[in-house]
Amino acid sequence: MQRQDGKITTSGGWPLPFTGHPMVTDPVIVKSQGVELQKYPEIFRPGEVLGTNEIRVTCAGSGNPMLRRGQAAASWLVEVGTGDCFIFDVGGGSVQNLFSLEIHPSRLDKLFVTHGHLDHIGDLLPLFDAMGWARNTPLQVWGASGKTRKLGVTAMCRAFEAAAAWHIESKKGLVPSTGAMITDHEIDYSVFSADHPEELVYDHNGVKVYAFPVMHCIYGALGYRLEWNGLTVSFHGDGEPNEFEARRVHPPMSSCTRDSWTPPHSRRRTGSASKWLSACSQRTPLPTCWANSSRSPDRDWASATTTSSTTTLSSHSSTGLLAPTTAQ
Repeated sequence: MQRQDGKITTSGGWPLPFTGHPMVTDPVIVKSQGVELQKYPEIFRPGEVLGTNEIRVTCAGSGNPMLRRGQAAASWLVEVGTGDCFIFDVGGGSVQNLFSLEIHPSRLDKLFVTHGHLDHIGDLLPLFDAMGWARNTPLQVWGASGKTRKLGVTAMCRAFEAAAAWHIESKKGLVPSTGAMITDHEIDYSVFSADHPEELVYDHNGVKVYAFPVMHCIYGALGYRLEWNGLTVSFHGDGEPNEFEARRVHPPMSSCTRDSWTPPHSRRRTGSASKWLSACSQRTPLPTCWANSSRSPDRDWASATTTSSTTTLSSHSSTGLLAPTTAQ
């Protein structure tokens, strides 16, 4: 997709979407002097040890509501070197991919929801179903409040618990009951303003996650930025490319790659993901372990190693692994 008006930048000097230029005013990727990157085999095998100073980003689903065979809806997994795992959205079909990574389901207990569209939350029940047999602690879910109470993440979590009532009742006395709970962390959407554009919503074990509003349909859509060990990953759900979201990627440097954004209107899996991967060392996941193992040219998942300390992802972006570098 290309711009038809011939414009390249905003009046403030920021590159516009669909111009072929990164949406930044500074260089994006600069490798720190003396940094040694861990070498990985070409084939990614589930269970591969992650370096203690690295982040691995895995696409568990990149599809739309109308999925193809072997494709999952939006879901991204971020693993940090301490062993903590963070799931950003959990669209239909994505949990089988998450479980196929050979990560114990008890570690998959932190879910950050960008918005309530079903292609972003459709697999919450299969994720919740790890109760008892694998996860003996509540499933933690973050998300926004809504314009009305029923549109907030708290109401959503109670509805999922209600849908699982028969299942939960049948497990009583057989498995620990603490796993049969969803603990919601509703983010007050009304706090966002020009003076307060983002909110710290998670701060534990050296990992910080910030939430910020994005433009998508109605009140209550979020993006998230995860920071750890000098590395940054941001996930914008179905957000649109714009200057505000670009500034949320790595304040105050505002570094993000336009090539890693795919506007929800275009719904193309080839453009932004393949361009982002072109700057990385691509690795092929072990296909027998993935549902998204179609061999079409626009395959919906991949694994890569990048030297960027700032990575921006949309629902239909790509996969990578980060090592310490400096974004200038």
